[in-house]
Amino acid sequence: MLASPAHRAAVAFARGGLLAIAALLAAPRVAALARSMPATAALGDLVAALLPVAAFAAAGAFGGASLGRGRAGVRGFALGGLASGLVMALVWPQLAGLTGREPLPVVVAFAVAGWAAAFGAGGGVAAWRIDRRAATALAGWFALGGAAGALLFVAPSLAQPLGAAGWPGPARLLLATATSVAGLLAPFAIGGAAAGRTLGLD
Repeated sequence: MLASPAHRAAVAFARGGLLAIAALLAAPRVAALARSMPATAALGDLVAALLPVAAFAAAGAFGGASLGRGRAGVRGFALGGLASGLVMALVWPQLAGLTGREPLPVVVAFAVAGWAAAFGAGGGVAAWRIDRRAATALAGWFALGGAAGALLFVAPSLAQPLGAAGWPGPARLLLATATSVAGLLAPFAIGGAAAGRTLGLD
């Protein structure tokens, strides 16, 4: 049985999201490597900022290609991914630099608002380029995916009051890894499914 446009797009966007995840995680190390070499030392911060942005644009293009709209889908979601990447380039360093001493409500509110803004902007920009009638709905679905992803991402912090701080080290590492990956993939999958339902062609 052939997959529906929503299923096909959800899988494609999630696969593209793996590239975005890799770039977010790799950016600090790549930047540190650039700073360690005299010829590229001045480019370290620029690399750290641009690598995730480029990866988000590529992830959007990969997902957009699954919609059956040819170059319009690819270009629209590449531009949407670029918009998401620019916002995430501002939000991600703040979350990655958390010390664990910040008030939990502030962390959750910042993460949810930042991720919803990043992915909502991407979905809205992409839909505006492809079919303006779908822009508001798709921005909402991608924002919802961003909010869900943020809650998954901060789940280890939410689990602290429940006694997670006393769990064995491997269990805490497993929880942090699983929720981080799930949190980063959820917005792509949720938004991608909505894009497939709204804009996908059989």
